[in-house]
Amino acid sequence: MIHYRQDPWLGFCILLQPHGSVLLCSVPRALIAGLLTWALMTYGPPASSGGADIMWSPTLFNFFLSLAVLVLAFHTNQAYQRFWEARSQVQIMASWWADAASSFVALDEMTGIAKGEFAWGADWRGKILHLLSLLHAVSIQYLLHNDAEKTQLEVLGGMDTFEAKLLSLTDDQTFLVMHWVVQEMMKRLVLEPKGLGVPPPCFARIQQQLSN
Repeated sequence: MIHYRQDPWLGFCILLQPHGSVLLCSVPRALIAGLLTWALMTYGPPASSGGADIMWSPTLFNFFLSLAVLVLAFHTNQAYQRFWEARSQVQIMASWWADAASSFVALDEMTGIAKGEFAWGADWRGKILHLLSLLHAVSIQYLLHNDAEKTQLEVLGGMDTFEAKLLSLTDDQTFLVMHWVVQEMMKRLVLEPKGLGVPPPCFARIQQQLSN
């Protein structure tokens, strides 16, 4: 859902916002067209020499207005569909990673619960949730063209100096964080045999959730 800020001008200020607007590219062209029209009306041939004054005839204006309305409606509809398609894909991405986080927590804590160690592995589960939250944040920042100043995203557990330094040195931050997630998953599975001790189909489901 798109949330707009309430303002005393009843939302008309949105029409004048330069970000995401066509005003920046349409106003210069409109000024050029206006200057050419003024030049033709001022220095063009008079109406007495060529019949009716074509500049005052509504025929050309009606044709131009109809064409402009059709083009505007077509492009607006196309842009609207593309926006919601992209927004749907972002939501699907977030839902898959949320499912992966839930699977990590549920499957990893099963080993501790079976042995009566309910707090076993809590540090690792907190770390993997932090990495998945960081993965979602850097993905959103990439879609926003790394505009971190205008959009502040919260990361579970914050971000330490080492992670911030590595992320600042790479061009593909999403790939780097995904590598950290897979690395932690394999370390938990191989170096700590008690962690993620689940049947292979359950583990393959986590991999599918991450890759999708």
